[in-house]
Amino acid sequence: MIRFRVLNGANAHVFTLGFADEREFHVVASDAGLLDRPVAVRRLRISPGERFEIVVAFDPGEEVLLKSFAGDAEIEEGTYDLLRLVAAPRLTPSPGLPARLTSLVPPPPANGPAPSVSTAPTSTSTAWT
Repeated sequence: MIRFRVLNGANAHVFTLGFADEREFHVVASDAGLLDRPVAVRRLRISPGERFEIVVAFDPGEEVLLKSFAGDAEIEEGTYDLLRLVAAPRLTPSPGLPARLTSLVPPPPANGPAPSVSTAPTSTSTAWT
């Protein structure tokens, strides 16, 4: 298994990541840190500035394409190849993923002022004006 840190460095493009062979992979962390447990997925949608850590299993000598698949968002484009991964001819076996990644207790609510709500007008347009 190999762990990747994936960052969407695009300024206005949402990627729907997956592998050409539709293999399952596990999301283990996000911008907020480790998840409670690994989450098995075949596709992962990642917005600009977002980060995820994923774990992918490979066989020795295996070649696979990481792709961005077409999505339904206005700023997503068609399906295309992002990265060709080739595993080494010999791999050291990895231990399996643990069922639980972290057991942190969320912090208590802050004693500060109540959050404010903005009443500013919003626009649904994604175009620059």
